[in-house]
Amino acid sequence: MSQANTAANVAQDAIDLLNATTEQLDMLAATLRAIRKAYPVEFANLRDGIRSGLLDARHLTDLGLGALADWRDFMTAQTGDLTTQLDYAREIAEQAQAVRTPSGHDAEGGAQ
Repeated sequence: MSQANTAANVAQDAIDLLNATTEQLDMLAATLRAIRKAYPVEFANLRDGIRSGLLDARHLTDLGLGALADWRDFMTAQTGDLTTQLDYAREIAEQAQAVRTPSGHDAEGGAQ
């Protein structure tokens, strides 16, 4: 296996990992949204301590959702950048391979 193929495989594995991580972030965000939605709109009848705890939990959930959105955007951008770089590297490698093997290059030219 050539170094180019090995590098391409590693890059593809990194892209797959970024995609899987993004999916996990989406699942966590859905869980946090469900937790937030579960809080009653009105809990004025609850004791102050309980009400304060619920507000703290709701605030932390909101902070978590904000952080998740930021991380998801970052991961999506990283995935896109890495995919673009990998596609470009593969294209360059294919062009270099076509130049090194004239018979393959001739076959490509003859097919057009």
